[in-house]
Amino acid sequence: MFVKRNPIFQWLESVHNIWHMRRVQLFDMGLGQVGVAGVWKDDGPDTGRSRYPDFADTFIFDLRTTSKRDLQLALWHRLEARRRLLS
Repeated sequence: MFVKRNPIFQWLESVHNIWHMRRVQLFDMGLGQVGVAGVWKDDGPDTGRSRYPDFADTFIFDLRTTSKRDLQLALWHRLEARRRLLS
C-alpha cells in the first residue's frame, strides 16, 4: 500500500479519529515546502452516529521547520473546527 511507503501519508492517516485523508497528492514547492491536496473522508468507527461529509483540502507545510507532531496538531485543530461547524 502506498500509504506505508511515505511518512507524510502515514502522518495524515493518524491525524484525526473521524477523518482520514484519501486521494492524496504531494507537490514539491521548493525550499523544503510540500504542498498537499486530498479529500478528507469520514472513516471513523460507525457506532450509530451521523456521518460527516467528505471535503477537499489543500495546505502547504515546510519540512525543515514543521515537526510531525506540529503538523498533526495543526491539522487536528483544523478538523475539529470543521466538525464543530457541522454539528
